Amino acid sequence: MPVRCTAKTVLSLSLLSRVCGGPLRLKRMVAARDVEAALNDTKFAPHGAAGNGAPVFLSEEGDLYLYHGPKCEAGHSGIRWYLIKSLGLAESGEVELFTHRWRALDLPCFKVETPIGTEVVAGSIFDRVNKTIQITSPLCSSRKALMNDVFQLQGETDNGAPLFKSLRGNYLYHGPRCGIGQTGKKWIISPLLCSQGFSLAYRQTEDGTAPPLDDEWMVNCDRSGWQLADIQFSVVPMIGRIRTGASFCLEVFQRRAVLQPCNTDDAQLWIYNTTSGQLRDRNGLCLEATGLPVLETQAIGIPVAMGDCLDDSSAQSWEYNADSEQVKLKNLDQCLDAAQPDTIGGRVQIFLCHIGNRNQEWTYSQDL
Repeated sequence: MPVRCTAKTVLSLSLLSRVCGGPLRLKRMVAARDVEAALNDTKFAPHGAAGNGAPVFLSEEGDLYLYHGPKCEAGHSGIRWYLIKSLGLAESGEVELFTHRWRALDLPCFKVETPIGTEVVAGSIFDRVNKTIQITSPLCSSRKALMNDVFQLQGETDNGAPLFKSLRGNYLYHGPRCGIGQTGKKWIISPLLCSQGFSLAYRQTEDGTAPPLDDEWMVNCDRSGWQLADIQFSVVPMIGRIRTGASFCLEVFQRRAVLQPCNTDDAQLWIYNTTSGQLRDRNGLCLEATGLPVLETQAIGIPVAMGDCLDDSSAQSWEYNADSEQVKLKNLDQCLDAAQPDTIGGRVQIFLCHIGNRNQEWTYSQDL
């Protein structure tokens, strides 16, 4: 029989970003007017995905499912969204609660009808674990090229463990299975989601609270068999693009830092650590001055490049002043300077700081 409720419906949900290919933060989803009476402030949490790729949600009390059905096993397409006590009842025709063709969400990449409209709110897993982490490990070349990347929090698997996706499209999650009713026994880095297939690395543990950031993982390098290797993780405090006033961005090309028109290329993403002052690219290399002036006030341009990150390196320690929009070397009066500000592939250097010099004005925008 139908659920009898009176108050306004609010569903607190979290969609996995693979629905739209990019991160979606926690959503407060408000049901359409004609179904408000069917639910009373019911809160749902992510509970994996159906076979058609649509998310599955379980109520906070654990007695209601919200999913796109009627079948949710692999290979079956959904017909409509169901609010139901047990997965699979819709297939047998025993729908006890409520079904409805809710209006579609205004996102062109979401291919099925969704039950609700959205507005961003804070909370859930996005407040419990680090949202962005980076792997920088001296692995064999084949694994290093695939795994050394920035991983961003996407949502949860059905067992409540966080799910991360890298800029290159690899996943970091607690597996091996994340389908309905399955529990993970290891952390996996893999190009495949929720599969026991090909993995890049794994760490055996039943603790799915958060990925272990300082530990040895099993890695199969160059087909030589699985061996223990150190996977170096670091928490990413800030990530974004470094822009000039002419809409050029600082970009990494063949271990050089050059200017290119701003776009969505991951090579234009920079990770800034305000404590160490390091500016890292997604592969874990650091922006550095290739030399330091003999005199602090020396007005000679010195090129910048990408190098292996070093602790306490004066040539790699930067600070950003949002007021003057200058990126300067700490303890030196030398600023990041666009020597060719309007040129594709333009040269970048350090030069004596001068407030008002447009070539030294940069905007650090945290847009991905």
